[in-house]
Amino acid sequence: MNKIKITIVLVISTIFMFACSTQNKQEVKAKEFISAYYNQYAKKEEIKTLFETGMIPEVTETAITVPFDESLSDFMSENFDSMLTDEAVSNLLEKRIIPAKDVLDTDIVKATVKEITFTEAKNEIEDTLSFTAKIIFEHTEGAKTEETTTGLIRVVKESDDWLIDNFKLN
Repeated sequence: MNKIKITIVLVISTIFMFACSTQNKQEVKAKEFISAYYNQYAKKEEIKTLFETGMIPEVTETAITVPFDESLSDFMSENFDSMLTDEAVSNLLEKRIIPAKDVLDTDIVKATVKEITFTEAKNEIEDTLSFTAKIIFEHTEGAKTEETTTGLIRVVKESDDWLIDNFKLN
């Protein structure tokens, strides 16, 4: 009888540890991506060049597709390599989330993710996490400001890796 109880406890413990491990891998990938997303502030010159040379046309109601040329492909590879599904790349480009043109309109030169917490998102697609992040912004004159931001991030397992499939700031 004791062997059966011990076996049940071991099976339940193993399942619990596997579930926690999976969640931790998703959170690690989500943190990596969110940090890379905010690192765009340090890439202002690169983003400015992309927009100035017409590599990324403005999205209008009649033109919602984005040409994925070599320069843009290089930018995505250098900054978000192996983090995104193909669908996420397309969506983030179309919605103008990456590269973020609004980073050009600020005096922020660096953004650092200080702290981030995740919870399972309610009423969302499976594998979607809700997050709250504290971001430290460094401005051109040296001042620092702190902001708390929230959003949703979906991290899915594709092949043997966890990839970002969707990202949205609130």
